[in-house]
Amino acid sequence: MTRNSRIGMGLLATVACATLACGGDSTAPVTDYTKAYWSLQLNYHAVTLATDSPYNTVHFAVTPLTVTGDTIADTGVAHFSLSSSAPEVVLDSNGVVTVSGIPAQNPFKLFATRTIGNTTLVDTAFINVTLTPLSSPLQTFVLRPADGSTTRGAIFEGTQLVIDATTSAGDPVDVANTLSTYFTSADPTIAAVDRSTGFVAGRQVGHVKLYATTFSYGVEKRDSLEFVVNNPTGISVSAVQVTPVGSQTPIFTFFPATVTIRVGGIVNWFNESGADGTPVRPLDVVFDDPANVDSACVTFKGGFSFCDYAPPSGVGNIPNFQYDSTVFFSDARARSFPKAGTYHYHSDIYKTTGTVIVADVP
Repeated sequence: MTRNSRIGMGLLATVACATLACGGDSTAPVTDYTKAYWSLQLNYHAVTLATDSPYNTVHFAVTPLTVTGDTIADTGVAHFSLSSSAPEVVLDSNGVVTVSGIPAQNPFKLFATRTIGNTTLVDTAFINVTLTPLSSPLQTFVLRPADGSTTRGAIFEGTQLVIDATTSAGDPVDVANTLSTYFTSADPTIAAVDRSTGFVAGRQVGHVKLYATTFSYGVEKRDSLEFVVNNPTGISVSAVQVTPVGSQTPIFTFFPATVTIRVGGIVNWFNESGADGTPVRPLDVVFDDPANVDSACVTFKGGFSFCDYAPPSGVGNIPNFQYDSTVFFSDARARSFPKAGTYHYHSDIYKTTGTVIVADVP
């Protein structure tokens, strides 16, 4: 039977039922996916215990949620397990963890699973054990980037989140070696966060809220901060040799052909010929409008300066440059872009093109 004949028979059946008033409900039930089982959430994701009672026990519970964050009526039974099988750690079926010493694997993980219908989901918590609790209860818990900046470049730059904490007596807490901390992002498509290390990696330009939580020695703390993922401050373009179909003469193609940086950012062009064993060939970068294409000096972490080795960067168009094995970074040139706009460029030698987009802070 052809597709059209099947469709035709389906239409005839529909008309027949409408004419003869077929019994029963011919409309299939519609599933409301906003009420479906979407995620499982533990009450704590980062726990610090001590071997001293009462700080040696924590009770984990899980809540099934819909995609909109609504709680699903308690269905099924939660199952708990540990990544550590050390005798110093005891877990009961109700999610209660009790420690009597520091296990060989420390910190360790707790896994919670629950099945509703045909869907099984899992959530994870990190548990750290110390010999003794803090001298006084945890009082302040402040989330911040390690370098103080709340803006980072998308994909090409990252930042480290850290916690500043003090006790109720005002004593500083050695967070890195004491407290178990859980980091999350409100939107991982903008900025992803490693949940245990707090390293942030930009994914796309935008604003996002980042969070940190802990449940340490019976005290729960949380904090958040607004984070901006901006375009990168620097990016590289490689001139890659390709040979067009039907030709035996290689030309340079700019890759990536279009790049986006923030205002004041720098683009580095690398002439890949010669350095990779291919014949040395010259390259030029010519802007349709060289205005606002400025000189650039790239200084990397650790104080290494691009301009200490590369020939003078210059302003505007980049004349012929090529690899010289006796000159470090001879195959590279850089330009900075102090004003927002779209900068089209090409090679007079090879007639290939590229574009630099310079965007304001989002």
